[in-house]
Amino acid sequence: MDQELQVVKLKLQTSQIAIFVLLVFMSCAPFRDPPISDEETFFRYFIEYNERTASGYHESSNDIMVVRAEHNDWGFKEGLALLQQDTIRDNWRRNAYVVLTEAEKHQIINQIDSTAHLKRLAKTGLIKLIPKKEIDSLDREFAKLPIDFSKTYGYYSLYSLRKPIFLRDNSLCVFYYNYRCGDLCGAMEFAIYKRDESTKWKKWIIIYMSVS
Repeated sequence: MDQELQVVKLKLQTSQIAIFVLLVFMSCAPFRDPPISDEETFFRYFIEYNERTASGYHESSNDIMVVRAEHNDWGFKEGLALLQQDTIRDNWRRNAYVVLTEAEKHQIINQIDSTAHLKRLAKTGLIKLIPKKEIDSLDREFAKLPIDFSKTYGYYSLYSLRKPIFLRDNSLCVFYYNYRCGDLCGAMEFAIYKRDESTKWKKWIIIYMSVS
């Protein structure tokens, strides 16, 4: 009986040692960041591109983009209607075009109204979401100089970002956004983006845009 107890104790000790070694190994293993999603990769490109090409009141004073928690649809319906055409061409470069399948058109319509991406994006620290209850006071603020807004939020413009829709094994992205930078200042754009050979995003086809 004593011999059996010793065998059991030995097995327990061996198990404890194995668990301890495993925990030590896991604690010493190099930490790896979780993979970045296609959605986050695209938004990082969009924010970087926006800041690199902007000027004047459109520039940011920090890296956090200020975004409406609910969609603002200036020019959205017009751009969505153009997406239903058989051939979608760039506004200026008519040789840049794409033909979307019916399944791709349905995917865009079914997914583009979602706001779930905004919460995911906010968790990355790339954007600051402004809830609906603050929008009315912001609209009054925009009647003043844009610099007043930047002092409060650190960004000169208030953005509305629709869900990016990825097509054809994530090689294309359909994306709509608009921003307001003052009482009579703003822009909107509906465009298709394309990955280049280095897997970086580039704007390819501007479907519809407006500037004020």
